Amino acid sequence: MTAFVMVVMAVSLAWLLVEGWRWWRAGQALAAHAGNPFATHLETRAWQQEIQQLRVVIATQQQQIAALQAEIEAIKASAGNAASHADAARTSEAPSTPANRTASDLERSGANVSPEYAEPLALARRGAEPEELVKRCGVSLAEAQLIWALANGPQEVRQEA
Repeated sequence: MTAFVMVVMAVSLAWLLVEGWRWWRAGQALAAHAGNPFATHLETRAWQQEIQQLRVVIATQQQQIAALQAEIEAIKASAGNAASHADAARTSEAPSTPANRTASDLERSGANVSPEYAEPLALARRGAEPEELVKRCGVSLAEAQLIWALANGPQEVRQEA
């Protein structure tokens, strides 16, 4: 047991010596730095300039953020106004049904329709048969049948023999 106590005391003494030496070195470095007031003032001035530059950057970024937020609000307002005008125009017109929608109606409604197929789709929704789509729009019979099936929804599929 006494050997254990001796080991603990030796380790504690070694630790105290190491910590004392570290404090002594830190004190010397501080004294060397404190002995040169010009270096201290120069370092303080550099930090103050960097802080000032960062404040300018932050102020500029805050102005940019405010401008972007105002732009977003303006875009939202104009989109809201355009949507309300479109809704008002739609309610004043006849109700839109799949049979009487035109290509421009499809584009305005946001439907993802290729411009190549917008006219055949509008005609098919008005009741045109696939053969008529082939003649009027220059699409193949298979394309016309597909467009006709899409326009008329899940009805019976016509089989050509």
